[in-house]
Amino acid sequence: MLRSQATSAEPHTMVLRATKNASQNANPKRKRESGDESVARGKIRQWDIPAVIEEIPASQAGMAQVLGDVSELFAQLAEKAAASASASKEHISEAIIKSLHEVGELRKKNAKLIAELDERADLLEALKQAHDHAMETNTELAREFATQTLSVAALTNENDRLSTLLAETKDNFAVKENEAAAAQESLKVEISQLNLKLEQTDVTVELLRSEVQEVTATAETFKDKFSELRKQTKDYFSTMQIQVAEFLAKVPNDVDEH
Repeated sequence: MLRSQATSAEPHTMVLRATKNASQNANPKRKRESGDESVARGKIRQWDIPAVIEEIPASQAGMAQVLGDVSELFAQLAEKAAASASASKEHISEAIIKSLHEVGELRKKNAKLIAELDERADLLEALKQAHDHAMETNTELAREFATQTLSVAALTNENDRLSTLLAETKDNFAVKENEAAAAQESLKVEISQLNLKLEQTDVTVELLRSEVQEVTATAETFKDKFSELRKQTKDYFSTMQIQVAEFLAKVPNDVDEH
């Protein structure tokens, strides 16, 4: 608001300033005479009619310039007013559209809230029915509990019996745990012995393996010698067969000669 008042006061100040400047520019003698009046005090100013007549065209030109400046100023003011009115109109239109959009959104939200309220009302009714059913069930359970034949004393006795059994079970468990520990130690000893026997068995196996290797080598040597002997025997019998054949071939000839 203060800015608008300053803007409205500015054109009036500009008009007065332009009028004053134009009057001074159009009447240089008057300006000079006002200075002369401060020098010549007490003297009555004498008007020079021809000089005044000569100043009239200059005054008219100055006034024309002032009127032109004023017209240009009013044109600028009119342009600013039109722009301000257009901007205000656009701003108002945007505000109206935004308000309508917000109203539409509020209507949608209102409809959604109404639907949620209806759903919650249905849910509340269902919860109420469930509560009534639960109350009826609770009443029935209370009646059944009232008709139970098992009393608190019987439950206490049963609890005592179970406590005794639990204590006995704990004692038995401790005994079994001790037995298991002893058995575990015994197993450890047996495992150590078995490991020792296994090590000894490994040594024995290595010895047997060495002996088997030696026997295998001996067998291979025997096999080679047996093959050689067999070959020699075969060669011997072959030679003997040839010699016998030759001998038999000679025997009939000797008989015929005798």
